[in-house]
Amino acid sequence: MQPSMAKSLRRSFGAVLLVLISLVPLQQARAEEPEVVFSSTWGEKSGDIGLINVPEHEKVGPLSFCIEDGNVYLLDTVNERILQIDPQGHKTVLAESIVPSAICPDGEGGVWVRVGNTIQQINAKGEFQTAKSISPSNGKPTIEGYGVELMKDPEGAVHFRALDQSNVSIDEGKSLSGSSEESETLHYFVKRLSGTDVRLLGETEDGKVLVSIPIQIDNGYPGAVLFKGFDSSGNLYVEMECVEKENIALEVHSYTPGGERLRALRLFNAYFSTVYKKTDITPDGSVYQMKTTPDGVEVLCYKGGGES
Repeated sequence: MQPSMAKSLRRSFGAVLLVLISLVPLQQARAEEPEVVFSSTWGEKSGDIGLINVPEHEKVGPLSFCIEDGNVYLLDTVNERILQIDPQGHKTVLAESIVPSAICPDGEGGVWVRVGNTIQQINAKGEFQTAKSISPSNGKPTIEGYGVELMKDPEGAVHFRALDQSNVSIDEGKSLSGSSEESETLHYFVKRLSGTDVRLLGETEDGKVLVSIPIQIDNGYPGAVLFKGFDSSGNLYVEMECVEKENIALEVHSYTPGGERLRALRLFNAYFSTVYKKTDITPDGSVYQMKTTPDGVEVLCYKGGGES
């Protein structure tokens, strides 16, 4: 996002007194045909993705991934390496002998990764750079397992998800929406008010809620709901597990800052192995999904645009 756009976005947030939308019924979340941008089989060859498949234990494959400028960065967890796959499908090893649980791009061809309670930057040459501790100085316990993520705000600051669903910056004084002298800064996070009433909230530094967007539930009731960040137009994204009788569906919704739902995607959710991060959002509003099957790993792209 350009600095001017980020400032305009923050000014619009600061002008909102309270957004509390009663959404009218919309078309239900739908499946769309994605583009396969990466595919690999399980195996032990140099080009394969590692898998631990032991009876009566969770299957372990790649735990997380991220996208930037068409490049896929994938945590090949079993082989203790980070793979970079370019838009033509060529794989290179960005870093080895490392087992992160979360990853996000650094905006310069490298990545930020989480290893235990340390956030580590690795540049485009695979060199280890800045390392920052997220415990205990940040003061909030972090998520372990599904939902472990690193993410960037519109100004490029890196955040980790805490157990209370807030997104905590690795740099003190910054929040997910950035900071400005012209308006108040909003932290965005998901909060469950009741069994089916789940909100995406934006609050100021002193805890005043200025934005409250109800997450629309088309079928069943909400399981895990995660805030996924912004696109370059300032729209907000959430990932949600929808519990429907014996089925647990996966959806990604996008909302305007005013609470209008723009898009609701229904995605594959029959994962073969444990995955901490299932989807990633790029600035153009495209939704990427890493899925694992008995045959291997795929990264899918649902192009930006479209309405629910």
